[in-house]
Amino acid sequence: MMNKLRYIYRLEDQAKDQEMNSDPDKYISMFITNTAKTSCPWFKALEGIGNIKKSFVELKRKFFNNEIDERQAEREIDLSTRHITARYCPGIANILDQSIVVHCPADLHISIDSNGKFYWNSASNDLIKITTHTQEQFVAENNVLFKDKIVIKFNLPLRVSTDNDIQWLFLQPQYHYDAPWEVVHGVMKGNHTSTELLNINTFVKINENEQTDLFIPAGTPLCYIWFSEPVKLVHNNGIQKTDFITKFVGEKRFFYKK
Repeated sequence: MMNKLRYIYRLEDQAKDQEMNSDPDKYISMFITNTAKTSCPWFKALEGIGNIKKSFVELKRKFFNNEIDERQAEREIDLSTRHITARYCPGIANILDQSIVVHCPADLHISIDSNGKFYWNSASNDLIKITTHTQEQFVAENNVLFKDKIVIKFNLPLRVSTDNDIQWLFLQPQYHYDAPWEVVHGVMKGNHTSTELLNINTFVKINENEQTDLFIPAGTPLCYIWFSEPVKLVHNNGIQKTDFITKFVGEKRFFYKK
C-alpha cells in the first residue's frame, strides 16, 4: 500500500480556502506534481534502452555469422555502451522516483538591489508570498559563507503531512529547471512530519553592481521534495491547522537558565 502525502489548503481568504478544499484535485497541480520522473521532459527525452538492445541483437547476429571478428565485436560493444544515458543512472532515477516537484502557482516578480533589499509582486498573493530571514540568522561571524546571499523564502498556502517514519529532503529541481536560486537543503523527520507549512527557503546571490530581477512564471519548478519512501498525494481535512509549541524554544529556552 502506497504511503500518503496528506495535504490541505490554508488560505487567509476563507471563501477561497473553502472553495479549494471542497475541490482539492482541481488545484493541486498548480502547487505539486507527483512524481518527478513522469513530469521531467529532460529525463523522458534521453535515449531509451530499446535502441541499445537493437544494436546488441544486430552485433550478435554479425558475430555468429562471421561478419565481424572478436576484436571488432568488442569495439562495437564499447561504442554501444557509450550511448547508455543518464536515464539509467540509479542515483538520478531514485531521486525522481521518490520526489514531488513543487511549483510556483502564480506569476511572480522579485527585484533585489545591490544591498540585498528586495521587493516582490505576484499575480495572486493568495497563492504565494515571499518572506526572508535576516543575514544575522545564517551568516556566521568571521566566515564568508553566505555573506553575498539573500534568503528568498517561498511561502505556499498548503500544510503537508506524512507518517513519522517517512523523512523529507528539500532539493534543487535541477533535472526540471536551471533555477537562479539555491534551495537550502533540509530534512524533516519525526514529529516535524505531522504538520508543516509548505515553505521553501532559497539563497539568491546579491549582485553588487546592479539590480537582480527574477521573473518566475506560474508553473515554474521551485524545488524537489524527496521522501524516504514513495508517497501518493491525498487531500486530508484532518491535518492539524496550527503548530502547537509546548516546549521553550529559541530565546524562551534560555531565559530561565542561569
